[in-house]
Amino acid sequence: MGSAKNCYWPNCDSRTVGILDILKDKGHQVGCDNLYMSARFGKASFNHENKVLLHGVPRKGGRGFPTEIIQKEKTRPTEQMAVRGTLKAAVLKGDSDCPDLVPCSVYDAKPVNFLSMCTDSIQWVEKKRKVWDKSAKQMVGFHFLRLNINDEYNKEM
Repeated sequence: MGSAKNCYWPNCDSRTVGILDILKDKGHQVGCDNLYMSARFGKASFNHENKVLLHGVPRKGGRGFPTEIIQKEKTRPTEQMAVRGTLKAAVLKGDSDCPDLVPCSVYDAKPVNFLSMCTDSIQWVEKKRKVWDKSAKQMVGFHFLRLNINDEYNKEM
């Protein structure tokens, strides 16, 4: 675990970065759940000898996620419907030790925050799923939109 011993980012657990030591090649893209994903861990993973790129859902507490992007959860149904589908995003540039980080927040039933080092675009993709139609008493096709970065993350997890 050579590179994990050299993890010099404050509050970045060297055991977590040490997980990356098992990778045999450079340039992997790794999806993280909210237990691990943070801007700091992203930077540590890219500076690991395997140059790992991360994407995933960060904890609600932020951990490097810009406060300007975070959407507050609404409690009233009318407020929830008014903000549903709202997208806030940014590109964090300028760190020579880390590729661009893309934080985004989309309001679905509640706000969902996402942080990616693995994308060069954010766009809506149309998805289709079978759902039960009570009045027709059968399964019918239902179309909905999802962000491409969330869709790619969900496919790989």
